[in-house]
Amino acid sequence: YFSKPLNRLTLSECAVLAGIPKDPNDLNPFKNIELSRKRRDLVLYRMRELGWISEKDYQAAKAEPIVVRRSTQMVSPYPSFISALKIDLGRVYNLTRDELNVKGLRITTTLDVPIQDACDKALREGLAAVEKQWQAAKPRRRIKEEKDLGWIFKEGTTRLMRITRLTPQGIEVSEGDYHGTIPRPENPEALYHNPAMVLKEGELIDVRLHSVNQQTGRIEGVVGNNGPVQGAIVVLDAHTGEVLALVGGTVGEWNRAMQGGRQAGSSFKPFFYAAALERGFQPNSIVVDEPIEFTYGNQRYRPTNYEREGFFGPMTLIQAIEESRNVATIRLYETLGIKKALAQVERFNVFNLGHGWAVPPEISSCLGTMDCSPLEMAAAYQIFANGGIAIRPRLIRNALDSDGRIELPPRRMEEPIINPVAAYQMTYMLRQVVAQAPNDEGRLGGTGYGAVGAKFPSPPYPPISGKTGTTTNNIDAWFCGFTPDLVIICQVGFDDRTPMGPGLTGGKVAGPMWAAAFAEIHKIPGRVWMRNFPTPEGLEVANICAETGKRAGPLCYQDGHRVYTNVPFPAGQAPTRVCDGSTGWPIIEPVGGEYAYLAGHSPRTGLAHAAYGAPASESSEGDSDY
Repeated sequence: YFSKPLNRLTLSECAVLAGIPKDPNDLNPFKNIELSRKRRDLVLYRMRELGWISEKDYQAAKAEPIVVRRSTQMVSPYPSFISALKIDLGRVYNLTRDELNVKGLRITTTLDVPIQDACDKALREGLAAVEKQWQAAKPRRRIKEEKDLGWIFKEGTTRLMRITRLTPQGIEVSEGDYHGTIPRPENPEALYHNPAMVLKEGELIDVRLHSVNQQTGRIEGVVGNNGPVQGAIVVLDAHTGEVLALVGGTVGEWNRAMQGGRQAGSSFKPFFYAAALERGFQPNSIVVDEPIEFTYGNQRYRPTNYEREGFFGPMTLIQAIEESRNVATIRLYETLGIKKALAQVERFNVFNLGHGWAVPPEISSCLGTMDCSPLEMAAAYQIFANGGIAIRPRLIRNALDSDGRIELPPRRMEEPIINPVAAYQMTYMLRQVVAQAPNDEGRLGGTGYGAVGAKFPSPPYPPISGKTGTTTNNIDAWFCGFTPDLVIICQVGFDDRTPMGPGLTGGKVAGPMWAAAFAEIHKIPGRVWMRNFPTPEGLEVANICAETGKRAGPLCYQDGHRVYTNVPFPAGQAPTRVCDGSTGWPIIEPVGGEYAYLAGHSPRTGLAHAAYGAPASESSEGDSDY
């Protein structure tokens, strides 16, 4: 911040640094010098009150202007990658920042400049597009806000209000019986990608209410946004684990690609489906999407699907993950057994890239309620693309000392996680998420089809497998996708976890950003991309009826059933029974155990009752583009 060693900092500068950790994004003096100054003054005031500094020192430090200077020692057009490199050198080689400063190392990184540039552009332009969607979604969000919080405004809450007039003194706002003037932000560019779009008469704006006079309707407050919508993109080489690109956001020093983590939502589901395949279940195994209830003490948890419009009955595992069905995933999770399933899932973070995946033993965990970083998700999805082998992401190829000797030998760390056939089966199942739905004119495809699959048909593009993810109230949105050569992860959300608004799902928000990055990468001249995922040994394929889970036959084509073609199975385990219109028996008995339900009769409305760990307070939901 000040380009000087600690022993040369002034009292004022020390107070600035002491004030930052409370809110590193907003109190960063590079971003908002005024907020940083106010926080510094508070720190100085407390020091004086505690007797740690004199009145004279207090007044002198308070009067000192804050002058920040970025260091010229390490200026890079790719600050996120450099930040990640420093962090990783410490994790892998135990190098401190001081050692990096004095060793004089010449490091060759894995950074692929054209791919990094493509991701920088995709994130920058994508976040601006998301902000436009966020603004357009505010009227729908206001309806939900009124339903959840009521018509009465209360101090301490953040509410949407209409901008009625912009003046040099402030922003006049009004909503229902409430009105007032809030200060204009000193640095609008720190809050929005396009301030002119948001700070405009007639638009809705978030207002953080400091006081409310219920008699007059007069409110006092400030703009409720703490910063613009942010995100991250990570690209790995699927075969080597090399980090080809890493973008940790567009503002601030926080590297969102690998520091901290965000709820993964439905993009976490594939690890549970992979655990099922490892346990002997197959892509055509039947699971029932039905009303169900779990109890823990006096708490009740009734999971629903994203649409909240009902349940869809028996379906294959392929269809359950293609359509991101929450209840079907929970039923699969029950079948696997919580402890055994979690032990298998946690192996997908075998290299512990920041914080271990200690997935809580809760029934909602399979819906992605735990925090993951984009780099962690990239490493986990790479396992599917690489035939079940995990390779620790690498940011360096080598490092030479001042005499040209290899100082840091490359360390390729890898470990088998799932068998090659299960990895290929998951690749196939995730391919259906972005592929056009077969033999079904009523639907186009899975949750990733509209944003990704429709834009990149194979051929001429390489095949794409992937998964969308959306968390409760649309706080986080993900698209995790891979080709035979690349793993690309996109995550979007506000730093303070403000909901983005209705409809801003992984498919609508992160998917287009993924598509933009992939389109630019695919246009890079001189690159040759694989056209198919390598097929492992010990495999056979069969055409499967999506309605019954049985081998497709004449009845399927006669009645217009959806048919999945060339579904992979371990050799000798493809189904032999041909579709006769009746659904196969599910892997877990449906509520009540009535086979009539599976044969296509009216679904029951009964609820199962079981005791499990209490669901997370902020459980995730599936997502849909339909």
